[in-house]
Amino acid sequence: MIRNRLKQAGTVKSGTTSSIALADSASATTGEYNNMLVYITGGTGYGQKRKISSYDGTLKVASVSTSWAVIPDATSVYEVRYGSANGIAVFAATELYNLIQNNELIFGTPLYNSNGISDHGTATSMANNLSF
Repeated sequence: MIRNRLKQAGTVKSGTTSSIALADSASATTGEYNNMLVYITGGTGYGQKRKISSYDGTLKVASVSTSWAVIPDATSVYEVRYGSANGIAVFAATELYNLIQNNELIFGTPLYNSNGISDHGTATSMANNLSF
């Protein structure tokens, strides 16, 4: 199973260079989307993705770790997803997983860092031997 699951989706209410206001249907829990990814899937800023560095549930505003190249606005459609900014985690039934990252398949134990590999697990990798 590939785990890059959708957590929440909607239309952006407004944006700044470093944040977006999510739809009214977004979580009211502060921190709920921290370290997840927000993808702009339609409208202004289409194709961008950013890691959410902090989320204010009261205001429903997600701050992003890297400024937007094109600021999303009320025409932008977004998805908040679990996952890595650099790869897709592929899970087995045991919940240990492999990671596809930068055209490498990495076999190993859980890799906890949402930006890729951390030192919390062991892994071996098979580089440049993948086709998609």
